[in-house]
Amino acid sequence: MPSCKLILCPIFAAQLKKHLGSGLAFFWIAIGAMMIQMPLAGAAEMVPTVNLPSLLQLLENNNPQLKSAQASVQAAQFAIEPARTLDNPTLLFTQGPIPKNPLAWGLSQGMNWSVTQNLQWPGKKQLAGDIAEKQAQSLIHQVETLKLQLKAQLKDAFYTWRYAKRQQSLYAQQFERLEQLKKIIQLRYANQAAAYADYINLQVLQGQIKLMQSGLIAQLNQAKSQIASLIAMPVNGFEMADLIDAPQVTDLPDLPDLPG
Repeated sequence: MPSCKLILCPIFAAQLKKHLGSGLAFFWIAIGAMMIQMPLAGAAEMVPTVNLPSLLQLLENNNPQLKSAQASVQAAQFAIEPARTLDNPTLLFTQGPIPKNPLAWGLSQGMNWSVTQNLQWPGKKQLAGDIAEKQAQSLIHQVETLKLQLKAQLKDAFYTWRYAKRQQSLYAQQFERLEQLKKIIQLRYANQAAAYADYINLQVLQGQIKLMQSGLIAQLNQAKSQIASLIAMPVNGFEMADLIDAPQVTDLPDLPDLPG
């Protein structure tokens, strides 16, 4: 967690020592340093809450598979003009044999140089450029197809997470209703108006709800992990926004605790 460091001006320290004395000035300086060195409350970085549009934008900006495909498109586009350009010319330099006289240093019988340029068959370079351009266009279509596929996977994971989140909320409400019904059954059983088997049945239903909630938790974690991999972020680096309004269920009145 971030903290602040005390930077004390020498002039201010001298003035404080002059008015308060060395011992008292040192005391207040030490107290101030201890307070400033304490971590600031609430200074921790806030985890952003994301919805579906922001997730789609993060996917376009961060997804490594998509970025790699886009880099391939750029490389293919850069290869179009070189495919249409003539080859680089070749410079050739030759020197004749050195005379047999060993004292004739630095002399030769002759030198010559030449420049050659390969000329392609008419239209061949243009055809090579057109092929490179078509390959780049094909890669562009592949990138768009990949983007649609990744967005479909992201939307599927997002709505899977949101469905599981809503189911988890409904199961929690259902568990509370069963808990209230258990109190009613206890009261009726005390008045001999209900069988104890009804209370056991409610406990069984609550156990089934807990089991289903455990499965939903695993589904939530799996969906969020898939989303995190698609947007190239850690799982704990963002929070999901639940935008579906929960259905309102009329609350049953609370019953007083039964005497033991």
